[in-house]
Amino acid sequence: MPLRTGRWLRQRTTEPPTTFQLTSAMHHVGYELDMMAFAAARLRYPLDDLFINAYLESMLLHARNLAAFLIWPDNNATSIRPVDFGPGWSAGPAEACAYLESQRDRINKHLAHLTWQRLEEGTPQWEREKITTAVFAVAEQWARFLGVRHPDLGSAFADRVSRARQHVATGGASGL
Repeated sequence: MPLRTGRWLRQRTTEPPTTFQLTSAMHHVGYELDMMAFAAARLRYPLDDLFINAYLESMLLHARNLAAFLIWPDNNATSIRPVDFGPGWSAGPAEACAYLESQRDRINKHLAHLTWQRLEEGTPQWEREKITTAVFAVAEQWARFLGVRHPDLGSAFADRVSRARQHVATGGASGL
């Protein structure tokens, strides 16, 4: 069954995704993780302001996308959601989720949407390491959850999270 057909979207409420569809979906989740890590690693080096902004916005955008998937999933028929992989997902650890929730409105107002807060509040000082660390913690819990329901996907994603963490820690010296 093709991934993006009207038939698939109509059937998603009655038929679970296939293994191929889940694998393809996890490829996209992994892409978000890799891009967040790549951008965060580049921010460890001295850069011109333009490059700092580009990498910072990329890191925040991909962190936001991961948090939206893992912590704040919607019920849009076109969205990939944790429930597509099996019931019972509860985002955690609680501290990481609470921190990301505390940054949600700020990221939305300063990055994802054109708002008056940008003018009133100026450029925020982002806690880049804290944001990526929190996303990695939730992603690790997701990998454990996934490993119980889909062992191959869970193992592959756990490896990807580990490589992404290492990539940020080494400033990009280790490969993704």
